[in-house]
Amino acid sequence: MLKRSAIAFVLLFALNIYLRNFVLGDDWKDGNLLVNLFMTVCFTAVYMGIDFCVR
Repeated sequence: MLKRSAIAFVLLFALNIYLRNFVLGDDWKDGNLLVNLFMTVCFTAVYMGIDFCVR
């Protein structure tokens, strides 16, 4: 489970950076690494919770 979570973290981090820089408006283009990491940790925690409940 840890390996899947690490892969999910990396993919969600890349997706988060992409969305914040290219898709969303000017207010979201901050690019702050700490904000990106925090949001990615939250998304990964949700993924881990869903994965745990499914299994």
